[in-house]
Amino acid sequence: MSRFDSKIRSILYAAFLFLWAFPAWSQVTYGNQELARGGISTNSFKILGFSRDNQKLFAIEKVNDIRRLAKGSAFYLRVMDVRLDLRISTINTYLLPVREIDGIAFSDDGRKVLISGDYGTRFLELNVPTRAIRTIFQRQKGQAGFRSQTILVYRKGQFISEGYRYDDQGYYLNTAVVKLDLAHANSPSLFQETWNVTQTEKKLGPRMREFLATATTAYLIPKPASKEYTLWYYNNGALTQVDKGPEFGGWAGTEDRLLYTVDRGDKDHKIRSVILKDFQSGKSWTLSESTALYTYPYLADEGRLAIVSLFDVIDKKPVISFFYAREHHGFTIKPIPELQKMPLGIFRPSDDGQFYIFQNQKGITLGRIP
Repeated sequence: MSRFDSKIRSILYAAFLFLWAFPAWSQVTYGNQELARGGISTNSFKILGFSRDNQKLFAIEKVNDIRRLAKGSAFYLRVMDVRLDLRISTINTYLLPVREIDGIAFSDDGRKVLISGDYGTRFLELNVPTRAIRTIFQRQKGQAGFRSQTILVYRKGQFISEGYRYDDQGYYLNTAVVKLDLAHANSPSLFQETWNVTQTEKKLGPRMREFLATATTAYLIPKPASKEYTLWYYNNGALTQVDKGPEFGGWAGTEDRLLYTVDRGDKDHKIRSVILKDFQSGKSWTLSESTALYTYPYLADEGRLAIVSLFDVIDKKPVISFFYAREHHGFTIKPIPELQKMPLGIFRPSDDGQFYIFQNQKGITLGRIP
């Protein structure tokens, strides 16, 4: 056998071992007892999601230590390192010096975490590798600023929040979406307004619901003047009417794609449509139009993966099943095999649509989406 043939055999054998170790479908479950051995109190533990590279998993947990609570630290941030086989290798814990968390977001690389707390009056930045925590804004008397209203996300390389701006006397100015310029910590310049929401509400009326996609794009439903609701797409000042209907359900969006459900028909024969629209190309896909009441939509892989779920009742207990639809399969809805008729819980897909994490009363499960 030549040296070349020997190298080829070695490469093929290594590839076989890799495929054997990491099959096309794999799933890892950690029960409550296993999590407790890692120092996690499952009663107050809540998953947040994956970092963009899928190497970290973020979660928050309430503090039960009375001494720490007395000092104003009411939450832990758990940052878990995830291996290629979806097993958690290490759990890093950060004590957060806030009494309330109104919003939390982490950068794509998982190195920075921003927290809005104390009823939106304070912003913290956590540097994950160095463990350094600093206050980047706190409301001060006589200083203009911004107060967050629960929405804090990371989109397109920017931390974004929604709330309202106020002047140096503390008086309300306008509702706004802002991006946070971390180079201007502890200054009103930290908050760079990207959308004057008040001006949009003057055109459409007060919002009932909203999905913030980026600093300059959102989907919203204003209070209706009749029994019919209208869904709008806001894009950098421009408004596009998306759909009308008597009842809209869940939705999920990217900068230019929206997945949503809308109900039509009467109460005895409700038809639910699951619709995906692309505002850049003008394309639209109807994933389902039936009596199947799909709900809790998610988008991943830049809008090329849609995920929905169905509720059911077995032995008088509610259960949930998850389904996926990929663009290269024509957005045909198919079941995620390992997530059928599960006890209710929290589901989060990875940004690239490869993986998911599911948490319920039994523990957490990490798996691959087909």
